Amino acid sequence: KKSNVNIGFSFSKEKNRIRIPVPKQIFGKIEIESELGDITLGAVQTDSLSVFTETGSVTVRETQTKKMDIKPELGSVKITRSTGDIIIDNEMGNVEVAADSLDHNFNINNEMGSIHISTKKEPSDLFISASSEMGSIRIFDKKTGAFRAGDQTKEMELKTEMGNITVEHSN
Repeated sequence: KKSNVNIGFSFSKEKNRIRIPVPKQIFGKIEIESELGDITLGAVQTDSLSVFTETGSVTVRETQTKKMDIKPELGSVKITRSTGDIIIDNEMGNVEVAADSLDHNFNINNEMGSIHISTKKEPSDLFISASSEMGSIRIFDKKTGAFRAGDQTKEMELKTEMGNITVEHSN
């Protein structure tokens, strides 16, 4: 049985920190909204993860999900060792994704900030499309805006108006 949990908080002082331990189970949906403050999520299993923040960085690590939808207005995004389709719509801040493999769909749109994707495994079934109005693009050490491997059933679309885009192998 999948669970949904709703928890609301409101603070008027600065530098408040909330830590919410959750039981080890698979959640149907996790939604996190914040006006101000950094959000860190780790070691969670959920079908759907949705994170919105007006001002603050978002960090997601070791999270298994079918779909991850992250929308910060002002702040960086860092995703490490997590699985599932990723949608990021960021107005200002860098985006960094470190994955073991690129076997999910990615749609990352960044108005102002760089996008950096690193993977340990060579992609075998992926199409990458990257565009930057003001910045450089490097995909696996080549100055190109496109990459194709295998049947291309998985897609990665990377866009930034102002910033560099890098997709590379990591150690």
